[in-house]
Amino acid sequence: MTPLRIALTTLAALSISGASAKEEWKTETLRGETGLTISIPVAAVNKVDAKDSDNLMFFSVGAGLNGDLVCMAHRTVYPKGVTRAAFAAALATERREAFCQHDSKTVSGVNIGGSESFERNGSQGAICTASFTDSAAKSPGQVQSQLIIAAPGKAYFLTCIVEDEDQDMAEFGWSSFWAEKVRHMQDSFRVPE
Repeated sequence: MTPLRIALTTLAALSISGASAKEEWKTETLRGETGLTISIPVAAVNKVDAKDSDNLMFFSVGAGLNGDLVCMAHRTVYPKGVTRAAFAAALATERREAFCQHDSKTVSGVNIGGSESFERNGSQGAICTASFTDSAAKSPGQVQSQLIIAAPGKAYFLTCIVEDEDQDMAEFGWSSFWAEKVRHMQDSFRVPE
């Protein structure tokens, strides 16, 4: 990254972060289901696919030189032959980092930035974050943070992706602006018990 780009990005981050100190959040009840909630930025509009009841949330917001953030949530039945207990047990170990991997031939430079396991309301969960370059994407620089919860009946996923012109810029936008906001959403995501 050139010194000019660093200076411009830092200036933008400082001006936006001053505004973000006042940022407001709203709590959304996804699909109108009791116990299925998340706190998202007031400016975000949930453009969920109404036809698919397991598609829970989709929104995209931008922050100038800090790139764009796309977040989506969905739920799915456990893979055939895999019990909830087995899925949860994998989330409790470093095997959770499988959710950071990408098999696409257009993805390169995968850098796993960290992962952790947690328990929430009696369900095992995990978060895995990675950066990479996807040459097939409009904005090839990506940082993806995936939250997974092994809830009764189904697994819930909250995926947030920062997109920018290259991997370095996406990582900078993530670390200087988006990471704290994504963590707020991840910490607020509640699924039925």
